[in-house]
Amino acid sequence: MQQFLAQAGAETGFTKLGKAEDLYYTTPVGLQTSWHSRFPIVDYNSPYLRNPVALANFVYSNRMGNGNASTGDGYKYRGRGLIQLSGKKNYQNFQNFMNNNFPQQIDIMSNPDLLLTNPDLAVESALWFFQTHVLNNMNIDANTQVDNISLIVNGGNNGKETRENVFATAKENLNCN
Repeated sequence: MQQFLAQAGAETGFTKLGKAEDLYYTTPVGLQTSWHSRFPIVDYNSPYLRNPVALANFVYSNRMGNGNASTGDGYKYRGRGLIQLSGKKNYQNFQNFMNNNFPQQIDIMSNPDLLLTNPDLAVESALWFFQTHVLNNMNIDANTQVDNISLIVNGGNNGKETRENVFATAKENLNCN
């Protein structure tokens, strides 16, 4: 529970359920800091500055079930929901889970913004992601480091300090070992 809260808290601060992943960068240093593997050098003429559609299609192309940049999958399936579900494959798998286990059918493949407009789906997508990607793949105990889970959730250590702070607060206030 504490690890889940640490990740969700860093991804959305629990206040951005109705907002998609922010991909609007105004500085090349910001791009390099957040996407260091995609931007190994600072490029002051980057076509991805102030262009969230192009950036999402570039950084998410050919991964997580997305097609190449020209398909638009990167932007269409950018982060949404409490834990910022990303990638066409995750959207499809979450939709399949919901439709196979609950009577009300959802179609987030054609309307990914349902994760923004429906708070229940925003939370359910986060719980589903954490179960399938974290809990099903690792043993979490009192010694599990926040960084180990951040690698699965975020692909790196973006927001490391926030994740650690939320984890410490949850650990201090929740007795759920």
